[in-house]
Amino acid sequence: MSPRCWRNATSSISASSYQFSPGLQWEGSVRHEEDRLGLYTRQSVLALNLGWQALTGPDRQLTLSAGPGHRQARLADGQEEEDLVLRSVIDYSQPLADNISLTQQTLLEAGADNVMVQNDLGLSVKLNGHLSFNSGLQLRHNSQRTADAVATDKLLTTSLSFDF
Repeated sequence: MSPRCWRNATSSISASSYQFSPGLQWEGSVRHEEDRLGLYTRQSVLALNLGWQALTGPDRQLTLSAGPGHRQARLADGQEEEDLVLRSVIDYSQPLADNISLTQQTLLEAGADNVMVQNDLGLSVKLNGHLSFNSGLQLRHNSQRTADAVATDKLLTTSLSFDF
């Protein structure tokens, strides 16, 4: 029987975009996470991406983006890391009902010290014009890990999103 572990992790993501041409946009993002049980107890990434809306329409949306970023991290042993990363995002959504959508997002952050791939599959429920409740399954893979850690974490996630 494998051991179960309740994680004490928090993650915050803030993103903004500016559409400068039909189908093309600049995206700025900040991702910060703290995890008392992971190899990285703290990670922050600031990135600027160029995004392309590959599919737009009422039945589905697909956005692809990529660009440079800067990552700062603190490992569990207290060491600090800082490097440039390539940040890439594939973001897909498909409405299932008037206020419910299936969402799929894959995030890649590749740097000299670590390559992190995160995949989120979930449901988003629009509560009103600006607020959504999200729930899903997240798979996160880090190329750098401790000897006793698994390479891929599986997490159930919940979040509130505010759009304006």
